[in-house]
Amino acid sequence: MPRRCLGLLLSIAVSGFVLTAAPLSAEAGPDCAAETNTLKRAVAEVRVDIEVPPTLVAGGTIKIAWHSKKRAPLKTPVFVAVAVNGEVRIESPALPAPKPAANDLTSAPPAPNLPGFLALSPSSSGPLGLAFGAGKSRVLIPLHLPGAKLDGEFQIRLYDAVDTKIDVAVVARTACGERLLSPLTSRPLTVTPGRPEIVVQDPFDLETPDRVLASNSERYRAHIYDGHYRIFDSATGAKLVDRAGHDPNFSPTSRFVVANTGARGSGDYEVIDLVSRDVIATPHGEFIGWVHGDSFLIVGDGSWGNLSVRPM
Repeated sequence: MPRRCLGLLLSIAVSGFVLTAAPLSAEAGPDCAAETNTLKRAVAEVRVDIEVPPTLVAGGTIKIAWHSKKRAPLKTPVFVAVAVNGEVRIESPALPAPKPAANDLTSAPPAPNLPGFLALSPSSSGPLGLAFGAGKSRVLIPLHLPGAKLDGEFQIRLYDAVDTKIDVAVVARTACGERLLSPLTSRPLTVTPGRPEIVVQDPFDLETPDRVLASNSERYRAHIYDGHYRIFDSATGAKLVDRAGHDPNFSPTSRFVVANTGARGSGDYEVIDLVSRDVIATPHGEFIGWVHGDSFLIVGDGSWGNLSVRPM
């Protein structure tokens, strides 16, 4: 779920590259060759800029900006695709809300000001079966839609202290299959450990939970009490979350935990990301659901039939 990044990078190394046309595969037939060449010309001037701090620590961010002079042909799915290993958070800068016309009660409300990209979890499939970056956290920026944003930016917050890389390319999904319209560009990243965190925890706590709930992956377990709950890492026993709330439950991939925060049955919930351990949403509704590998949260209102889908 995109959110505004509150941190500032004091020193940033800037790396820009232009995505140019890649050689056509010899296996493509004549019709596919013509289609692919047309798409390559349409995206020949797409540019992606990456900003990485000189020292990237766990919990730090890298900034991605994209620029395109024109849209790809309509009805031909073309995306700027960004893929990175591990569980990350994708953060969008705050976007101003659109303003309706003054004293105009007849026109339709203005379109929402959206970030212009899809953020997908490692276990989510790509749109139309797009395979680029499968098994990784991905950001897909559509260039073919009428309302597609041709300029924008976002940040990727990384949490794993490992050597990794970020992959970027322009890809298309056509009747000829998946096409790489630019060279695959990979940028190595070294993420160093962040500051240690002090957690107050009594390993000999004698309080007995009313019930214990394990996540689907068995990575986490929830100790549920009357009016509050605690989340522990199953492997280490470390306490990750200690919150007030009722009836907590894990998302299908175990990435998130949701609990009712008002009176039982009030429909007030909070969603916590167990990787960042931040509250990332406070939805209200009759039920909560998940789709596409926890990439999206569904909130349903049983009284009026309202349904909202929110990126996570």
